[in-house]
Amino acid sequence: MDIEKEIEDLINNKQYLKAIEMTDLAEMSPKLYLLKGNAYYELSMFEEAVTEYKKALELDSNFAKAYNNIGNAKANLGEYNDALNCYKKAIEINGEYSQAYYNRGFLKYNMHNIEGAIEDYTISINIDSTNYIVYNNRGIAKNDLKLYNEALSDFDKSIELNSCQCNYFNRGIANELLSKYDEAIEDYKKALEFDCNDSLVLLKIGLMHFYLCEYDDAIQKYDEILQNDSDFTDAFVGKAMVQYKMGLYEDAFLNYSKAIELTKNDAYLYMYRAVISAKTGNFDAAKSDALKCVELCDDKDNKFTVYNNVKLLSEDSSNENLSKFFNELDELFEIKV
Repeated sequence: MDIEKEIEDLINNKQYLKAIEMTDLAEMSPKLYLLKGNAYYELSMFEEAVTEYKKALELDSNFAKAYNNIGNAKANLGEYNDALNCYKKAIEINGEYSQAYYNRGFLKYNMHNIEGAIEDYTISINIDSTNYIVYNNRGIAKNDLKLYNEALSDFDKSIELNSCQCNYFNRGIANELLSKYDEAIEDYKKALEFDCNDSLVLLKIGLMHFYLCEYDDAIQKYDEILQNDSDFTDAFVGKAMVQYKMGLYEDAFLNYSKAIELTKNDAYLYMYRAVISAKTGNFDAAKSDALKCVELCDDKDNKFTVYNNVKLLSEDSSNENLSKFFNELDELFEIKV
């Protein structure tokens, strides 16, 4: 076995320090400097990785992989413009370098340049249409731009190439955003097959049942989460939302209280609990929670958002207590009506 292959195998087997030690005993080449840099990269020693990649470029200035890998290391160091320049250089050297387009797209996405990310992902796919990760990430970016049907097509292709949990989960999100809740449940259930105790997936299934007004099924999913993780805040919140809709105000109050105990500083939770207190005629408790909500809101815009979102979801014109409560809160939240 030649030394490059031996070092490559060590890196693949996560024996990074041993790989570095072996390169120190070898006659170095551009490929060996690249491999040594890769070992440092896997150890999250990004500056050391850059040093080795640059040594590779000293021996071969047209080594596209070295530029690409410097880009990856620079991105991890937060040096985004340098990273973009390195990806650009790699692409200039090799215009068919699919991975460099993907990496640049991934960085653009993290820099909130969603359109630019999609453009690079698309070029990457045109060069190599077999990488499911690129389809998956392009689907995520399209979801962000509310191109939900296009995102679904990307997730379909990603699943065709690799039926892994993340692909089903992300397709479930696209279906959810299209209000196709039954289809979303099926996708989330497929994701759950990979880990039957995945709290986030169970939470999503519970939420879909909530949207479909299948309240008993929703509570069942939230209870499944709490059996495995008794401190999972969002499961208490989910149960409270369902119980509020079912008119089980005492149970909803207790579950919001548990969520507040776990998180302490969530303005929305205090406001939702205030609504329950108001609806059941306990105005002192309601005002106390509303004041806490105001205290936690860091600015006027945030107060306005919290107030209006909660009011939209909770208002019940048939309940005089709740109407009275919101009328009194207009002044507290400085809402002009």
